[in-house]
Amino acid sequence: MNLKNEFNGIWQKKPEYSRTVFSGMRPTFEIIENYLTSGKIECNDPLNDGELISVQLVSPEHYPNSLWPGKRIEAFAGSKQMGTITVKEIFNPLLEGKKKI
Repeated sequence: MNLKNEFNGIWQKKPEYSRTVFSGMRPTFEIIENYLTSGKIECNDPLNDGELISVQLVSPEHYPNSLWPGKRIEAFAGSKQMGTITVKEIFNPLLEGKKKI
């Protein structure tokens, strides 16, 4: 499966998540409320808080206009929340949306 970087952002790990986060991991992402999608991350190894992370997503056509700079995306490893990505830049125009008020 060939995935492209859809967006990048700033990483903040949840204190409760004790594992190391590294490039190539395939967490799920809550792109919109109650909607998780699979993907892959690219980052420095190991990923530290405040560092830039790039995200590749599966089937972005199913959630168009769902991202904007500053939006917070939750990342999960199974049922455990790994951390939060604050969107900085969007590379896939299909995903570009406006902040919901």
